[in-house]
Amino acid sequence: MNLTITVSDLVNGGGTIDASDITISPATKENMANGETLDVTVSTDVPLIQAAGTYLGTIDIEADNGTDTTTIQASVTIIVNQAVTGTITFIDVTVGDEDQDREETATVDVTITNNGVYSVTGVVAVLNNVNSDYEANVTLSASTIPAGGSVTATVTAYLPDDQDGGVDKIGTITVTGTANSEALTTTKNLNVEAANYLRIDKVEVIADEDSDSVSDDGDEFDFKKDEEPKPGETITLEITIENTFNDNIDIEDIEVEVIGDGDLDWDESDDISKIKDDDDDIITFELDIDDDVDEDTYEIEITIEGEDENGAMHYDQWTVHMEVKQIDDDLRIDDLSFSPSYATCEDRTVRLVVDYKNVGEDDQSRAVIRVGNNALDYETVIRNLEIDSGDDETETISILLPRDVEAGNYIFEVEIFTSSDEDDITDVDSIALEVRCNGVVDDDEEDEAEEDDEETTVIEVITPTPTTPGNVVSTATGSPSKEFLGGSNNLYVVLLVVIVILLIVLIVMAGASAFGGNKKK
Repeated sequence: MNLTITVSDLVNGGGTIDASDITISPATKENMANGETLDVTVSTDVPLIQAAGTYLGTIDIEADNGTDTTTIQASVTIIVNQAVTGTITFIDVTVGDEDQDREETATVDVTITNNGVYSVTGVVAVLNNVNSDYEANVTLSASTIPAGGSVTATVTAYLPDDQDGGVDKIGTITVTGTANSEALTTTKNLNVEAANYLRIDKVEVIADEDSDSVSDDGDEFDFKKDEEPKPGETITLEITIENTFNDNIDIEDIEVEVIGDGDLDWDESDDISKIKDDDDDIITFELDIDDDVDEDTYEIEITIEGEDENGAMHYDQWTVHMEVKQIDDDLRIDDLSFSPSYATCEDRTVRLVVDYKNVGEDDQSRAVIRVGNNALDYETVIRNLEIDSGDDETETISILLPRDVEAGNYIFEVEIFTSSDEDDITDVDSIALEVRCNGVVDDDEEDEAEEDDEETTVIEVITPTPTTPGNVVSTATGSPSKEFLGGSNNLYVVLLVVIVILLIVLIVMAGASAFGGNKKK
């Protein structure tokens, strides 16, 4: 079946929209199948002088199947609203641009449009409240704007040497005229724009496992997989700032502000005293990612502002994006401290307090803490610690120093693992212990030390029972254990072997004694 679609004039009591001004799309359709649908669009450009009202007409749809012809008629309605008499339409005016130098005159052309049905006559443009330092001026290409037409306003302004960078409002511009005896007035802002010579050149993030830098506003840091910044980390943010002047103008008193959105909740600031022309400087921020920060991509807003030697302010702002990634197993050492804060000859026992937290997604039930000091030949381990995701815990480790310890500072290294596997280490930290002791002991102390030595095993590892997890004190002096993370402890194996040997010796001795007794008889 073939279709042909036509439309009539649209009329009302006040006028007509001629059919020739109406467009139908599509106007024909060949070989239309049974059950097929066809969308038809009817459109027209209503003249500005068209009288307001409701216009009615018809659409004729003629269907020809090759044998018979059938016509179907449908109604069309178009409502025309009251036309506007006349308008003076234009946008805010900005003289200059982001590259505009100071101590120069800049020019911009502005289009002023009349969207009404009558011409706007007697058009005048004036500037309001503009400082004379700008030497601003406006001229019009014509004093009449025809219906649907436009004129051009040319605006000039001088930019002084102390003009702040960026867009700055300096006054307003008003255009007036008359359309069909109706007074028309439109007022818009008048701005100038000067170049900013203080710019962010590069931003770098240094995380625990990886680092990356971006060189454009809106960029996102690209870290290696699973090496993104994580909750509980402290990142280093390095911002490279440059003075792009090349005519011996320094920029001073540069304020730098860093704001992190959402859970990051950063609001930090710092300053650079001066950057010489055609030079740069780097400012560094240490920023903590809280333990409870959700896994997400966050915006970091960086704003810089400084003043050149002529008194002009220069400004730049970037928004960069950083992903925070939460991994399944992630234990962190939060704080280390000694109690008391130092050791003496009289009291060689100190307690190492380890505060740690679980910033991973999974609960932990087999965590391990290892403490060691090579100079003192010291090592101890706590195993099977339990800590839920998001929680923090504290372990206290009692340390007995050797009686011949010398005065000085001793660095104790603390490692934390999510299991007894060496590869499951997630954090390392260290703390210095001051020893106020010269290693000389009196006889009484030496006797006490000898008694202590008799009671002290080379390595003692106390493993918590499941009913009291996370409350374990492990004490050790002497040579370190080399396989502290294994499933079995070599110390127990050695003791078992010694016990077996002793039993064999006792059996042999008992047998020999019995044999000797029988021989005497």
